[in-house]
Amino acid sequence: MTWELAVAILSVAGCVCGILFGAHNSRRADDRQLRDDTLSLARIEGKLDSANRGIEDMRVEVRTHGNQIAELGTRITRCEESCKSAHHRIDTIERGNNHEHEN
Repeated sequence: MTWELAVAILSVAGCVCGILFGAHNSRRADDRQLRDDTLSLARIEGKLDSANRGIEDMRVEVRTHGNQIAELGTRITRCEESCKSAHHRIDTIERGNNHEHEN
């Protein structure tokens, strides 16, 4: 075996090893990137689920507050009617007292 042939064989072996190690490291890097992306996506999905639960809770609260406001509106209407009726009775009593004082 000549010196040139030995150098050529070592060069080819070095290139093959470089290609194999490069492919292996590239695959490891891809696997690591995939794992990191998966963890990141899982965190994002968790946060979205949490935000969705919060929004659903707020919707329930808004509905509850809407019902309470509607109930208060009904109660205010009844109070206004009762107050109006009381004013009519007070006016009637005052007119009666004024007639008694005039006589």
